[in-house]
Amino acid sequence: MFYVSATVPRSAGDGKSAFNFANAIQNLGFKTTLLTLNKNRILHSKETIEDIDIVRIPYFNQTVFQKIYSRFIALPYFISNILKHDLVIIYGSVMSHRLLIILAKLFGKKIIFRSTLINYDDFNFLLNVNYISKIYRKFVYTRINGYFAINPSFSNIYIEFFGQNRMIFKSAQGVDINLFNDINLNNKKNLKNRLRISPDKTIIISIGMLIQRKGYREIFETLQSLNQDFQYLIIGHFEDTEDYFSKDIQAEMTELYNLGKEKLGDKICFLGPKENIAEYLQCADIFLHNSNQEGTPNVLLEAMACGIPSVVRSLDGIDNYIVKNGVDGFIFKNEFEMILQINDLISNSELRSKIGVNAQKYIQENFDINIVARKFVNQFIYNILEE
Repeated sequence: MFYVSATVPRSAGDGKSAFNFANAIQNLGFKTTLLTLNKNRILHSKETIEDIDIVRIPYFNQTVFQKIYSRFIALPYFISNILKHDLVIIYGSVMSHRLLIILAKLFGKKIIFRSTLINYDDFNFLLNVNYISKIYRKFVYTRINGYFAINPSFSNIYIEFFGQNRMIFKSAQGVDINLFNDINLNNKKNLKNRLRISPDKTIIISIGMLIQRKGYREIFETLQSLNQDFQYLIIGHFEDTEDYFSKDIQAEMTELYNLGKEKLGDKICFLGPKENIAEYLQCADIFLHNSNQEGTPNVLLEAMACGIPSVVRSLDGIDNYIVKNGVDGFIFKNEFEMILQINDLISNSELRSKIGVNAQKYIQENFDINIVARKFVNQFIYNILEE
């Protein structure tokens, strides 16, 4: 059983990651279920998507009372689903996950925890609480049987608190290279025509919800000074048509949308969430990622798998693990370096091709999701179940 805050059809990165990994695990002969939250009961309580069973816990968070009530509602969902599974995999600091750990342990089940964001649910952050809370939390987290570290920073922090003798699986989750791959120039031209993307302009693309954490403000201000003929595409939520997100998030999206239009005019295109992300990546020339807080972003792996040169902000978990600067992508530390790298790539088609080929090769050799899932099962799950 995977427990995650949101999953498909929601476009949240962790939710898609959990769904894709559950699918890869299920293809290896394991029956998987996704247990997730159903904010304001917008979605079905139960459904099956691509043979993956999804169970959604009703969740309300407008008031303190609703938040407490939601935790009581979750209890029977936890128990009933724990009893049906041998292994519980928790994706990050999702609601009442510590209660889920305790319950799973009481029923004799195995538990794996996977952090999602540095400075959000790594153990340095989770244990940065008062003395009493730290004792309780450390007691709970020592009950887990294994830790899924999606980059070296997570594993180093985990070892710092819990020692070397814990079971750790160290790998980015991976990407479906059968879906995310490059296409030839003729197919790219036809795809651009179908998606109504300019055939003559340099296509720069970012993927991620329009929020401050993703660094869009700096991107808009930087691209405004780019003296090139380009089109900038953003895939991800830029408005809240269902009143799903918090008021603060809604305000961020509105502010950034207006700023993007003000700075870039008709050079920017807000596409909203898309199911066919691979096709948009295959049409792009440069992938731009300026997030100031990440784990290991799957969108970066997907872009690299499509043979696109990436320009990425320097972050733990990316530098020299996913991207090696100047080899299979570019890493910038400030907006001045960002604009230089984008200019170099736009001006030099041979450089774009070289970086893109190296990026694709690196992902295919190291982060094919089916290979990662097989290692996860053979080197990690079986050892945990046999403990």
